[in-house]
Amino acid sequence: MVAQENPNVAVVVPCHQEAQRLKGAVDGFRRLQAILSGSATLFLVENGSTDGTGALADSLAREQPDIQVLHLPLAGKGAAIREGILATESPWVLLADADWSMSPEEAAGLLDPDLSGPIRIACREHPLSHRVGEPGGRHFLGRAFNRWIQLLVLPGIQDTQCGFKAMEGERAHQLAREMLEPGWAFDVELLALARRAGHEPLPHPLTWRHDTNSRIRPLRDAITMGLAVIRMAWRLRISS
Repeated sequence: MVAQENPNVAVVVPCHQEAQRLKGAVDGFRRLQAILSGSATLFLVENGSTDGTGALADSLAREQPDIQVLHLPLAGKGAAIREGILATESPWVLLADADWSMSPEEAAGLLDPDLSGPIRIACREHPLSHRVGEPGGRHFLGRAFNRWIQLLVLPGIQDTQCGFKAMEGERAHQLAREMLEPGWAFDVELLALARRAGHEPLPHPLTWRHDTNSRIRPLRDAITMGLAVIRMAWRLRISS
């Protein structure tokens, strides 16, 4: 349970083609909000959707003043996260996915003031974590991708890609200003930049539930992300 000193939080949720899940995303935010003692604001970052996500998000924001909507052209999840973080002004920023594959109750644990470190990441490979409903092939590709990440960029980080991460607001802004990766592999760059700045990510356990409506296309996106990691490794080396 999160301590009563819980700080104010901005929750950033990227939204591309999320018309079917958007109300569920808001419901998850409300569940999180009920646990936190401080105030919370939800930032829905609509990213080039063509299924009515933008109009629905605007409608929800008109009815609920603690919801803000940012509209971007189709630019990728990394770009949406970057712009979402830069729009926040809260002491803490929580990155979350619209499907709440990590329950709001568990996500609140990332904001526990008793935890050390300015950056906490949900880790599906934590010894206390559990995976529910994940296809074996997807798990295999995920672990292969992580080996590639550890080899080139982030040795010792067992799970970069879970979408739930909490960061002190000031640190989040510093990292977002340095981020260049617009696509799915942005998590790798975010954590690599954090480590380079001396902020070691703190892994946190969760029960992760696979969503069959995931936007990830495992094989095709794994190749694209693998190439992005190579670019990232090169950028980090020449800028260090």
